[in-house]
Amino acid sequence: MDARWTRLLACVRENHMRPTLALVCLSILGLFGCDGGDLPVFADFRYSTRCDDSGGCSGEQQRDVCGDNTAACPELDGVAPPSITCQIVETADTRTIGFVTAGAGFSVGITQLVVPIAGGPGGGPNCTVTVRDGPNTYTGRCGSSPVSEAQPCQISAVTFRDDMGNPTVDGNLICRNLEHSASPTLRLELSAPGSGSTVEMTPATWRIANCDGLQLE
Repeated sequence: MDARWTRLLACVRENHMRPTLALVCLSILGLFGCDGGDLPVFADFRYSTRCDDSGGCSGEQQRDVCGDNTAACPELDGVAPPSITCQIVETADTRTIGFVTAGAGFSVGITQLVVPIAGGPGGGPNCTVTVRDGPNTYTGRCGSSPVSEAQPCQISAVTFRDDMGNPTVDGNLICRNLEHSASPTLRLELSAPGSGSTVEMTPATWRIANCDGLQLE
């Protein structure tokens, strides 16, 4: 993810004085500002999902959300723009995050994710992850502890940073045995993109710029 994100930021930096060349970059990434609510929301989130295809699931899938609500990343040629929403509520000590990143027929949403103001592991009593995979929806609790039946999704390494004037949040997500909303015996896993046992144990990383409400000094 870092290489793709860096290329997009570099494209804006190098071409912001040349509007014609920068048109594609500016359509998917804001340029300057300190409040994410003033700039287009941009996301980069690659992950894989897998489950028992005999239970009506679509099997292992590789998912990629990259761009903003008007354009997908240039390297995803021909892909429709994603749908991205992100809100952050700040207090003196914490930030509460809610977002949805969606492509054509799939999405991941996190609500009520509470993180220390300086970043770190995430959780909270109402933290919830919802994954849509085609016609199927899976949901469960999230927190900083290792995954378990009671908490099928773990969120870690949440950071807040300024990327060339774009307030940015990223973090890691891994889920095991995420229950189908209509048939709890059906379960879903979510991890880093790719296949194999190593990937299945590796969290996926999400990154979102310009969430509404994110203030960085």
